[in-house]
Amino acid sequence: MIRKIFFFKKILRLCLADFSQKFPNFKGKSRIIRILDSFLSSGSEPVIKTINSVTYQFDTRDIIDFRGFYFGVNEKSVLAYLAKSIGSNQSVIWDVGANVGSVCLPLLSMCPNLIVHAFEPSPPVFSRLNVNINLNSNISERIYLENIALSDSSGVIDFFVSNELENSGVGSLGKMHNTSNVPIQVNCCTGDELIMQKKISIPSFIKIDVEGFEYEVLKGLMSFLKTSNATQIVFEHEPYRLEERKLEKTSVIRLLKDLGFTLYAIDDDGLRSFSEAMLDAHHDFLACK
Repeated sequence: MIRKIFFFKKILRLCLADFSQKFPNFKGKSRIIRILDSFLSSGSEPVIKTINSVTYQFDTRDIIDFRGFYFGVNEKSVLAYLAKSIGSNQSVIWDVGANVGSVCLPLLSMCPNLIVHAFEPSPPVFSRLNVNINLNSNISERIYLENIALSDSSGVIDFFVSNELENSGVGSLGKMHNTSNVPIQVNCCTGDELIMQKKISIPSFIKIDVEGFEYEVLKGLMSFLKTSNATQIVFEHEPYRLEERKLEKTSVIRLLKDLGFTLYAIDDDGLRSFSEAMLDAHHDFLACK
């Protein structure tokens, strides 16, 4: 009887996901679905579902998986921009802070000539990323997993995993209010060293989502960025992370402008001209020459 109840709840959950993806968004929709999901899910039991030709193992307690399962996409504007820019071109993207693959896996499905190098230093998140890769044998040969952090130095570095059950993506190279207090040791490398040693393909695009450590990733790529005129950089700007680190909100922007990059904001309508007023809120930015 119990097994039948679990099976019935699983079917209802999958139906709710299909309905949610087809039904227009409205204020409070996410909250309502979260309540229904907590009733239908069986504790931490994951659910496997294919969305837009990509198969994932979802743990809907986690916000990234929740968005993917019930809304069909995570980081919608970034994904749309990259997919349109890459198209069918022969391209390489470094996904720095790949998490569970919510951006790079759909890109691989939509862009047939794309190669991905996915960087994810967090051991528990990397494990989930690896599961998702293995569920997609049709695209797995075009993605290379890098269980390391990119930073401005090479060696071994402290990493603080997320202490939030509902958001595994907030792990960081620094101790924050929503990370563990005790670090683990992870390997790190500079992008310049990887390129110099020819261990990795030169990127056409670099997508960075590293919880406030974007500056260090870019510092570790200075030699490459000074000479490259074709690479586009898409990065997340989170003011609260920079405030916790006591860094100026303009630090990444100044570095990129000094290298000759022009900045734009990415939103659902495409690109907008950059203004420093945008630095007071969360934004996804594009930098290109």
